[in-house]
Amino acid sequence: MSHQLRAVPRLLLGGGLDVVLVALLAGLSLALGGLLASNPWPIVLDVAMCIAAGCTVRWPKAAGVALGVLLVGYFFVPRGSASLGQYAPLIPILGTGMRNLHPARRWMTAGYGLILLGLQYQDYPGNPLFLLGGLVWAVVIAGLWLIGNAFAVFRQAQAEAHAAALVQQRLSLARDLHDTVARDLSRASLRAQVAQQSLDPAEMSAVVAEIQAALTRLRLTMTLLRDPRLDATGQVDEVGSPGETFRDTTKALEAAGFDVALTIEGDPDSIQPALWSTMRAAVGEAASNIERHASKSDPCALILSVDDRSVDMVFINEVEAAPPIRTGSGDSAMGLLGIRERLTPIGGNLDTLQERRQWMTHIRIPLGMPDRSES
Repeated sequence: MSHQLRAVPRLLLGGGLDVVLVALLAGLSLALGGLLASNPWPIVLDVAMCIAAGCTVRWPKAAGVALGVLLVGYFFVPRGSASLGQYAPLIPILGTGMRNLHPARRWMTAGYGLILLGLQYQDYPGNPLFLLGGLVWAVVIAGLWLIGNAFAVFRQAQAEAHAAALVQQRLSLARDLHDTVARDLSRASLRAQVAQQSLDPAEMSAVVAEIQAALTRLRLTMTLLRDPRLDATGQVDEVGSPGETFRDTTKALEAAGFDVALTIEGDPDSIQPALWSTMRAAVGEAASNIERHASKSDPCALILSVDDRSVDMVFINEVEAAPPIRTGSGDSAMGLLGIRERLTPIGGNLDTLQERRQWMTHIRIPLGMPDRSES
C-alpha cells in the first residue's frame, strides 16, 4: 500500500493530472462545438488552448505565454459561440502549484486573471455583472491555489516521512550488524588473544568458527539488503523465550570460562512474545560486555525478575583491574546505545552503574504494552 501511495504523487508531479484534465476539456469542447457551433474557429481555438495548457507541464514559460496569447484570441470570437477553452488556463495554475512552481503560478494567475476579467467586461459592457463574473473567476482560482498548496504540503510531509523511514532503516541495520557481525568478531578477537597465549588448537578452531559465523551473518545481511522481497527478521535465529535466552546465555558464558550465578524470579512465560526479540538483543549485548570486560576470576550474576508491572534484567560482574569501562566510546557504548534505541518504543530504560570494580547493567521493560507480534 505504501508503494501505491508513493506512486500517486509521482504521477501527479509528472503532469499526469494536467494531461488528463486537458484531454477531458478538449473532448468536451469538441463534443459541444460539434453540436452547437456552426463556426469551427472557436473549436480550433479551444483545442489550441488545451494543447498549450498541456505543454506547460514540459515548458511552463513558453507554453504559458502561448496560452496567454491564445486566450487573448477570445476577444475576437463572436459572442454566443460555445467555448470551453477559456477554462484551460486553470489547469496550469493548478499544476504549477502542485509542483511547487510558485513564480510561474503567480504570473499565470495575474496574467490570465486580467485577460479573463477583460473577457467578462466584453460580455457585459457597462454592466456591473462583469465584476461578479470576475469574482467567480477569482474564487475558482483561489480554490485551485488551496488545492495546489495542500498537495505540496502533503508531498513535503511524505518526503519527510520517507527520509525518517530511511534513517530508521539505517539505525536498525546498524543495530543488527552490531548484534551479529560485530559481536561475533569481538568474540573471535577475545578467543584469538587466549589462543595466542595458550597455543591451544581448540581455541584456534573456535576463533575460525567465530569468524566464519560472522562472515555468514554478513552475507545474509547483504542478501537481505539486495532482495527487498525477503523479510528482515530472517537475519537472526528464531527468538526463544526470555527464560531460554537467559539459560542459553549462562551456558555460553560458562563455556567461555566465567563463573555465572543465574537467578530467575517470577514467570518468564508470562512476558508477551512481542518483547522477546528486544529482550534477547539486550541480553546478548550485556553478555558480550561481560565477555569483553569482566574478570574470569570473579563470579558474575544474571538476574531476570518478572512481576505484573515490569520485567527487570540485571547483569553484575567484576571488571578487570584496568581503566573503568567508558560508555561514551567503543563497542560497549555503541551496543548500549543500540539497546536504548530498542527500548525507547516500548517504554523501557537502561541504567549502568560502576562502584570500584563492580559493574552493573539494569534494564527495565514495562509490561502491558500492546502486542505487536502480528503487526
